[in-house]
Amino acid sequence: MASYLMKRGDTWYVKVSIPKDVQYAFGGNRAFKRSLKTSDKYIANALSAPLVVQFKAEIKKVRANPTAFRRDT
Repeated sequence: MASYLMKRGDTWYVKVSIPKDVQYAFGGNRAFKRSLKTSDKYIANALSAPLVVQFKAEIKKVRANPTAFRRDT
């Protein structure tokens, strides 16, 4: 399984890449990133799981209805 954890200093973060075809719906961001506010890898792993599911669900939602998220300029 892919790891979505990254460590910056003593703090663990979760990072899920946003595919290029749906980045427009997330303000052009390339990834979802969130601090897990812990220095313990095992706790970070447990805390990251629901966030990964949430981030992937948001990507899936955009892919299911891409025109609903288009911003005409």
